[in-house]
Amino acid sequence: MKHVSLGKLLPALMTAGLLGLSGNLAAAPILGGQLYYAGGSVTVTTQPVSSGYTSELWLFDSSFNRVGASYITLDEPAGVTVDITSLITGAGFGIGDELIFGIYVQNTQQEFYMGPASRNPDGVLHAAVDVVSASPVYTADVGFEDLTNGGDMDYDDNVFRFEGGVRVNPAPEPGTLLLAGIGALGLGLMRRRPAQG
Repeated sequence: MKHVSLGKLLPALMTAGLLGLSGNLAAAPILGGQLYYAGGSVTVTTQPVSSGYTSELWLFDSSFNRVGASYITLDEPAGVTVDITSLITGAGFGIGDELIFGIYVQNTQQEFYMGPASRNPDGVLHAAVDVVSASPVYTADVGFEDLTNGGDMDYDDNVFRFEGGVRVNPAPEPGTLLLAGIGALGLGLMRRRPAQG
């Protein structure tokens, strides 16, 4: 049996990971995901929904005060696009700042936010972020649950597509995970190597 040198194997695997082999991996929606401003223009487009209620999409500051004189858009009808760049920049958000979006449910007068469950009055996650595309235009769908305690937790009661200058919360890229896995494999192989001498 021919042994492959770890010194030759690791660089080849690392190069494959760095060349974008991982770029084709699909990610699952991020429950409790957050969006950050990346600069440039941002639009939001309503998507088909499954809710029986009417909800308003709002942008909030870090103290959870509504930004702007009126809501951005209602959750229906699907296909309504709004440019929110001036709303973001006019409120003083800079590159790297979290954009806290949330819904106000008109029928129940309740408000729910993206991000950690602790932000919501019921202590439950109410939004999921699904990165649809990273190129040529960054696109992320944000789906909300509009009922207390998360309803059916399918995160499609209100769905909004954000395009342009937004990014999801920092998470390890698949390439980074691949490299970490390779490193752990290498350490494991080195430990199994019999002592020479």
